[in-house]
Amino acid sequence: MADKHLTCPMVAQEEDRAPQESSSPAEPQELCMAQDLEMVVAEGMAPPRRILFPPEKICMAWQHSQRAGAGLHNLGNTCFLNSVLQCLTYTPPLANHLLSGEHSRACGQKGFCVMCRMEVHVQQVLHSSASAIEPWAVVDFLTEIGENFQHGRQEDAHEFLRCTMDAMQRACLRGNSDLDMSSQATTIVHQIFGGFLRSRVTCWSCQAVSDSYEAFLDVPLDIKAAASVTAALEDFVKPEHLDGENCFKCSKCDKMTAASKRFTVHRAPKVLTVCLKRFEAFTGDKISKVVEYPQYLDLRPYMSQAAGEPLLYSLYAVLVHGGGSCRAGHYFCYIKASDGLWYRMDDKSVDLCNSDTVLRQQAYLLFYIRYRTQLFNLLLCKNMDSSLFQCGFLAVVAEGMAPPQRILFPPEKICMAWQHSQRAGAGLHNLGNTCFLNSVLQCLTYTPPLANHLLSGEHSRACGQKGFCVMCRMEVHVQQVLHSSASAIEPWAVVDFLTVTCWSCQAVSDSYEAFLDVPLDIKAAASVTAALEDFVKPEHLDGENCFKCSKCDKMTAASKRFTVHRAPKVLTVCLKRFEAFTGDKISKVVEYPQYLDLRPYMSQAAGEPLLYSLYAVLVHGGGSCRAGHYFCYIKASDGLWYRMNDKSVDLCDSDTVLRQQAYLLFYIRCSDLEVGQRASSSPAPPEARSLLRQWAAGSKQVRSVGQQHLPHRTKAAVGRCCPAGPQIMFEVTKLLAGNSV
Repeated sequence: MADKHLTCPMVAQEEDRAPQESSSPAEPQELCMAQDLEMVVAEGMAPPRRILFPPEKICMAWQHSQRAGAGLHNLGNTCFLNSVLQCLTYTPPLANHLLSGEHSRACGQKGFCVMCRMEVHVQQVLHSSASAIEPWAVVDFLTEIGENFQHGRQEDAHEFLRCTMDAMQRACLRGNSDLDMSSQATTIVHQIFGGFLRSRVTCWSCQAVSDSYEAFLDVPLDIKAAASVTAALEDFVKPEHLDGENCFKCSKCDKMTAASKRFTVHRAPKVLTVCLKRFEAFTGDKISKVVEYPQYLDLRPYMSQAAGEPLLYSLYAVLVHGGGSCRAGHYFCYIKASDGLWYRMDDKSVDLCNSDTVLRQQAYLLFYIRYRTQLFNLLLCKNMDSSLFQCGFLAVVAEGMAPPQRILFPPEKICMAWQHSQRAGAGLHNLGNTCFLNSVLQCLTYTPPLANHLLSGEHSRACGQKGFCVMCRMEVHVQQVLHSSASAIEPWAVVDFLTVTCWSCQAVSDSYEAFLDVPLDIKAAASVTAALEDFVKPEHLDGENCFKCSKCDKMTAASKRFTVHRAPKVLTVCLKRFEAFTGDKISKVVEYPQYLDLRPYMSQAAGEPLLYSLYAVLVHGGGSCRAGHYFCYIKASDGLWYRMNDKSVDLCDSDTVLRQQAYLLFYIRCSDLEVGQRASSSPAPPEARSLLRQWAAGSKQVRSVGQQHLPHRTKAAVGRCCPAGPQIMFEVTKLLAGNSV
């Protein structure tokens, strides 16, 4: 398996274990160096003695949106260098670090430093007003990067990439090269590009395992027998049989024995660099076959822990070699700039292109950035309105509507990811048929962007509302749930103001309709995706339902179709389980996915997927809307699922979550793929403000939450089981949006 060697200037670590120890979970201190530290070392490896670069300072999303920068003049067979430098320049976390100038300010290196040179180069490319620059900042030091490189001679792009990465790693390790392997993996370079590979040898005689771990900065894949990157990855992790002359010396059996050896990715990198091995080792001839590569790659099946949520990566750069051998030809690349668009970078030429073109190349190097680190990029959200609408219940309304005259909440202050990881908070006591309210409040409490805003206390500090304010009440409630040491609390902060009848406004504007949730008819649908297909199915208007055409100036047959025109950050789906007139429940099984692609149901159905991840499920148990019980499942900030049944909070697994008779589904957007777009928004509906005034009418200002301080509690209002869970949730979210106005 020598062809699977992955380059990185670190030493591998080995350990022998008995079979019963191989599956034991790692201790937390062995797995984590710090909270949110992406470069978690492999199980069984010692934690680092020293962290060389603070992980919280690595920014995975572009800080500014702009079109692609300058091209690079060819200075004499430097196309290999130009294409690699462009791919590195458009690696967001590396570019952000280099643009900050932090390394050069702290660097005490006398003479050549590749990180300082890269700072100069990236600054020139992204900030130059010229269409192309000369990359002398790097070319002048070619032999410092790799002693075998010669200016004017065609070199291999992958070899130059490896040497450049190794040189950057050495620059970051300068003065610390004697550190342990785990500490060496805490440089900025290794935290971005690095991961760990596990080689596991299993003795066929005693089933003992021997694990060794190897740091890597890129992954070379054999493509001779593979038609796609995924097939090559499957070959990469396929077990190899060791027998005959290749027998394994088992430390437990104390003899040579047959065994199996398997490589897996043990620690996934933030940025995954894949090399398709297109050149024969001895002849240099090129393997010119077509190898398909996806725009979105799930690395989970190739991990040591293959079970779990997908590890999604998004393609952002492709390096291509044109020619018949490694001794000749031409290198160029495709990159995705910070404006979210693809560009072809061919030396000094920089040309806009589309993703279909990018995916049809004879790729040599592929650069993927981890989806999870790109979650909820806020570059999309400049023209938005109130804080709740931006958080995802309304987001940006349809194209064609006037932009806001005033932005009421800065979009850059919305944080879509949890700020701290903790297990689920307190349950909620049932205060008399308040299970419908409890389950809705729990789902809202575990909506990350809303919870982050409420936990900050920003609204209450600025609120001048006299009397009742639902945002202030929600702040109190969320603080109590997430910070209480009790196993359950009484949700009087909200229950005491439950005095408004639920209703829906259906506001429309010029054929566009704002929404806070999506109700789906499930009578004829066996799944959420089928119900969504019915939702966007064209409706024929004829007979008495003919359409008055302004162009024809007469009544005419037509078709009418609903589509989602602007996708929210948080998608709330209501499965319509109750008959409108009888109140009887539709108890059929309706399948719902853990990951949902909303793209097929959009006005623009062609394009990159709009992926959503399930984070809460509200369930109704019972036969009609007039009776039964509500509870919910939520995914807390520790990434685990919990069943929230009034005061009970119990850990559960995702399989259990996906087998429920769901009533409300809450999905959070996996990534804002349309980076750089700018959309407009309308003000919060006047009905929301009107409802807020109705709800607030007659309420007294609440200064504390305890039962003894709230004598105006009405048993009749609290004790009536509300038959309309989603309407309550809908009205609460509308009130929150209106209160921000």
